Amino acid sequence: MQIKSEEQLEKVLMTRLKKALSRTLDRCLSELQDIIERDVYNAYYGRWAEAGLRTYQFEESFVKRRLKTSKNEIMGTIDQNLSKMTIYRFSANEGESLSGIGVHYPDRKTLAQIIETGVGYHFGYAPARPYWTNFKLWMNRNFYTIFHEECAKLGVKGVITNIQGANFVW
Repeated sequence: MQIKSEEQLEKVLMTRLKKALSRTLDRCLSELQDIIERDVYNAYYGRWAEAGLRTYQFEESFVKRRLKTSKNEIMGTIDQNLSKMTIYRFSANEGESLSGIGVHYPDRKTLAQIIETGVGYHFGYAPARPYWTNFKLWMNRNFYTIFHEECAKLGVKGVITNIQGANFVW
């Protein structure tokens, strides 16, 4: 394709940058899931795990949202989709202590922070498992490099000096 105008160049460039950001966020989401696996599930083997009751829905609740594009900005988000964490109660055999416990209830909205800090469990105790802190550190070290790699794969080479809005919030 031969580019004949500045408008065409901008359209081609924005399309490639959008694809590069999408691929970057895919890689970041995969890393977040690996961190959750390591720092949340593998770091604590409490009563839920012993009873074979882990749902892995917490890990699966993190998703890449659809990219948004304005005239000269592309925005992407990794977010938590709480609806992926089913609220249900289960009954155990008579005499088992987990009978009637609700999984992801009532703390589904705050579960991420509870896991991160170790504060707020409604029963039992689990240590803080700072998966989000570890993910933010990983993002600060790797996001820019990954984005550059994905841009280069799409033929966008050179120096991108500013990536704004890389915010990491609950």
